Amino acid sequence: MLTRRSFIHLGGLSLLGAVSTRALSKTVSASRPIRVAQLGVAHSHAAGKWATLQRYPETFSCAGIWEPDAALRVRAAAQPAYRNARWLTESEVFGDGSIDAALVETELPGLLGLGHRCLESGWHLHLEKPPGANLKGLIDLQDLAERKHLLLQPGYMFRYHPALTFCFAAIGRGLIGGILSIQGDIGKVIGPEERPWLGENYGGSMMLLGSHLLDLAIGIMGEPERTTTFRRKSLPTPDRFMDQELMVLQYPRGLAAIRSFLSESGGEMRRQFVVYGEKGTIEILPLEPAHVRLALNAPAENFRKGYQPVPLPAPVGRYDAMLLDFAAQARGQPSQLAGFDARHDRLVQKILLEAQVQSPSTEVHS
Repeated sequence: MLTRRSFIHLGGLSLLGAVSTRALSKTVSASRPIRVAQLGVAHSHAAGKWATLQRYPETFSCAGIWEPDAALRVRAAAQPAYRNARWLTESEVFGDGSIDAALVETELPGLLGLGHRCLESGWHLHLEKPPGANLKGLIDLQDLAERKHLLLQPGYMFRYHPALTFCFAAIGRGLIGGILSIQGDIGKVIGPEERPWLGENYGGSMMLLGSHLLDLAIGIMGEPERTTTFRRKSLPTPDRFMDQELMVLQYPRGLAAIRSFLSESGGEMRRQFVVYGEKGTIEILPLEPAHVRLALNAPAENFRKGYQPVPLPAPVGRYDAMLLDFAAQARGQPSQLAGFDARHDRLVQKILLEAQVQSPSTEVHS
């Protein structure tokens, strides 16, 4: 049984600290770059991840990319992000004894299978999100990583976003008091040609996109007492893709509402994450590029009463901090993040999968 956990109970502790002291069986010496391969290019994050690896030659040595789908490989090879990439065969990638780690960047159906092959090969693993389409598959993968003492990092990159780094640290310091509520919105427009495949493999927008914000909300407020999910197919298209989903997480003292909408014009620029506390509110709007405002009931630390902008360090790239943390952990160092551990990942996956029902709305008691 997953126990209730919440970052707001960490008192004065910052969320920047070690997650685990479990020793890895295979750490990479700091005297050389980490030898990494990328498996797949189908995921929308794949090109950005590959470009990120290229920016840090002192940290990553790229063995190449294996993409089994010939059509995908040809399309990807024409993109600027993959210029000069080395394209590997299956035997070349899995026969390369120099590889330390892998990034699995395929879509949902193939994630867990490739993840297992990577861990069985003795590689540290970065796996796209959400990590599979069932809870048992994720638990089996986590168990395998644990048995082999290898790193397993899911691709929830917003955990590392500067705006969320500020948010987590402020909550840990008690700046806005006990957390009462969270509101998250994330959207974009997808083409009609994508909908049938997405309906078959992802079911709805929460699995595809909303999982990013669900991950953050559960990280802050912990396990909910119950969840209620509203699912709608907004457009009269001949498919089963639930492009508009709203998940409400109920807690003893408040609510978290996460909305994911994949027919939203301009959705990329209106993504937001707002945390309401007893003493103040942290508003991240838009999420990318991040603009943060803090509202306080009374002056605290270096902040005045009322609404004010919060300056942030400029992110180098969308995935940089996450992959650099992956590299640090592969070298045996602690993660930047506390609390986003295997138990948290299981809880997010459990709640996410509870939303994938075919009724218009459903309520689940934890």
